[in-house]
Amino acid sequence: ILHPATQANLATLAGRGVHVVPAESGALAAEEAGYGRLAAVETIHARVRELLLTPRDLAGRRVLVTAGPTREPLDPVRFFSNRSSGKMGLAVAVAARDRGLPAASRRWAPRRA
Repeated sequence: ILHPATQANLATLAGRGVHVVPAESGALAAEEAGYGRLAAVETIHARVRELLLTPRDLAGRRVLVTAGPTREPLDPVRFFSNRSSGKMGLAVAVAARDRGLPAASRRWAPRRA
């Protein structure tokens, strides 16, 4: 990977628009360790998903996603609420991030007495 010929080949591929998932460090053959190991499946999957499955149509925009339960006061002591976990709001925030929005979300959590 660090050999000049390999670097030249990678530069040529990049110049032609080829996307390369870089190698990682870790255990290699013959009980050696170092740089040059095939990237983890999760890393490759994330890169493929980023390149092929996700449009970047929301880049440059902003959105605020809130997640968690809703509380509506009845009087100074009582309120209506729901048992929302916030998972749907988190999923919306992740999808928005994947489509080019800044990765930011806020989750409301009730205070415990």
